[in-house]
Amino acid sequence: MMESADALAADLPRALEHRELVLHYQPKLHLATDRVREVEALLRWQHPKHGLLLPGAFLTGRIDGDVALVLGRWVVRAALDQCAAWVAEGADLGVCVNFSPRQFDDPALPMALDELLADAGLPPARLNLEITEVAAVVAMDRTAARVRELRRRGLHVTLDDFGTGFSSLTWLQQLPVTMRKLDQSFTTQLGKHSQTDAIVDSVVRLAHSLELEIIAEGVETAGQLTHLRRLEFDYAQGFHICRPVPAEHVLPYVRRPR
Repeated sequence: MMESADALAADLPRALEHRELVLHYQPKLHLATDRVREVEALLRWQHPKHGLLLPGAFLTGRIDGDVALVLGRWVVRAALDQCAAWVAEGADLGVCVNFSPRQFDDPALPMALDELLADAGLPPARLNLEITEVAAVVAMDRTAARVRELRRRGLHVTLDDFGTGFSSLTWLQQLPVTMRKLDQSFTTQLGKHSQTDAIVDSVVRLAHSLELEIIAEGVETAGQLTHLRRLEFDYAQGFHICRPVPAEHVLPYVRRPR
């Protein structure tokens, strides 16, 4: 019987110590070139009793604040080390890492990222930090200041779940992010409702007018991908393109002719 999320969360320090945590990676397809330029790092737990666990099984529990920060830094370090290995093999790839509000608000974050990038031998532009729209608006002034600081350091920042109802034009101006990721609830409705298509088209035009790139997540059909190309999205991500895969499967996918 599977333990509760709280019980699993409490066992995370042991999982870290015993190297049971792993990262899988989901490619992002650049639509203008049909090339993969970046992959998103996604946490998995190779549990000794329950097999491979997705984050929903253990990250929804109560995680000690210090453990959360240690876990977050482990993810960044592992993702950067793997990215460095791909670059050493000749791949022009960046890596995207999801950040919780606590991680993103950590005063030590900028210096920690400097150190992790230096250890991996990578320039800041190889790393993309992804934060959710909901997390960003909780403390907008502080979030905006942090985004500006990270951008000055040369890192990329993506706003996830864009369009879920919390955005405003004022916030768009305050958050100098690099990319916005359209929420998959819009992607699944493309081609089904003219109003949805009109809204998404407006979002793309707005992003481009602000010199931002825009990515659609949750792409599950060829029809959705066709609509995204027609609407001039910059990137697409989802099961139709590639499911999250272990690190050793990334380069064969990236180098596969399209």
